[in-house]
Amino acid sequence: MGNERRNWHRRWIVDLAAATASHDSGLTVAFTPGIQMPRPECGTYCSAEGVGEWTGAPARGDDTLRAWLLLNPNLKDPPSINSRLGRLMEEAGRVWARANADAAKGRP
Repeated sequence: MGNERRNWHRRWIVDLAAATASHDSGLTVAFTPGIQMPRPECGTYCSAEGVGEWTGAPARGDDTLRAWLLLNPNLKDPPSINSRLGRLMEEAGRVWARANADAAKGRP
């Protein structure tokens, strides 16, 4: 019996040059260096030990969220939207921090 979220990281593409992480569901998260206060309402904080800290938010703000919702019509009620979006933002932070840590160690 497998876990349905196994290999979740394979659904993300990280572009270090553009400072983005894109999910195959259509969500793109843009990262800026440092921890920005206050935290974006729909955002994430992440860090890689010895490398840095970042704040992530949807790449084009509300336009990104609207486009993502149109691509995912099965998400109809606010609790499921908030749950999925929260999980995706957390995943984005994890893959972004990992990609930066790997780059700092010279790994592709």
